[in-house]
Amino acid sequence: MKIRTRIIISLIVAGLFIPVTYFVFFNLQQKRNELLKDSYREQLLQSMNMSMAVNQRNMKNLVFDYAHWDGMKRFAETYDPEWGTSNLSTFLRTHEYDGLWVFNRAREQVYNNCQSGTQDFYWMEDSSFFDKVTTIGFLYFHEYQDKQLFECVAASIYSTEYQGGPEPHSGFFVLARKIDGGKLKELQELSSSFVTVSESLQNAEEEESLTRIS
Repeated sequence: MKIRTRIIISLIVAGLFIPVTYFVFFNLQQKRNELLKDSYREQLLQSMNMSMAVNQRNMKNLVFDYAHWDGMKRFAETYDPEWGTSNLSTFLRTHEYDGLWVFNRAREQVYNNCQSGTQDFYWMEDSSFFDKVTTIGFLYFHEYQDKQLFECVAASIYSTEYQGGPEPHSGFFVLARKIDGGKLKELQELSSSFVTVSESLQNAEEEESLTRIS
């Protein structure tokens, strides 16, 4: 075979090999990038879930501290306005919440301390709300009200020594906290990610369905 022919064949082979190699390398790089992105997203999701779990646990501990308390039990049963003022009037400022409600066993409201925008939550109109709290003893949920997102917790009221069992509850203790800029910043710091709340509701019916307790 002539040298010129060999050179031509070599150039053709090289011309084919280079783009094929580039194509294979490019696809491998794309797959690698996708795997890295998936791994990063999974890490962010796990971090966010852990942050939300810590936040929910802290809220649960707080609501239990007040709901499982002899003083709260007597208050729900007898409603002493002086006791309510003395023990609950500064709660929102101290713990940075926006709403607090106490109901007796008959589901009648005996006390509330609410900031603006927390008076007309959907759970107040949900006939099954108290049944759910009674059944499981604790409920964590979200409310979307007046273009604001709130996280809420509710617990049945028992004595300080309550450890489960047949003891009847004496009422319900409910808390609500607005998820605002400060709260989002806290979640961002805990999860090392960017957190935002966006509105994507189409109509009032959809809004109600999103905030309905499940």
